[in-house]
Amino acid sequence: MSAEKMLELAREIKSLDDQIECPEGPRTTRQYMALLKQVRRRAVALADIVA
Repeated sequence: MSAEKMLELAREIKSLDDQIECPEGPRTTRQYMALLKQVRRRAVALADIVA
């Protein structure tokens, strides 16, 4: 189950990163920060599984 959860989190991080990098991506600092917070939450969850 951990491997599945890790893969799911990694895919979510990749998807969020794609949204950030997309030319039609976040237009305001608030939108950009919201995406970064989502990436951070998932990265922390992934680190908790690995640790």
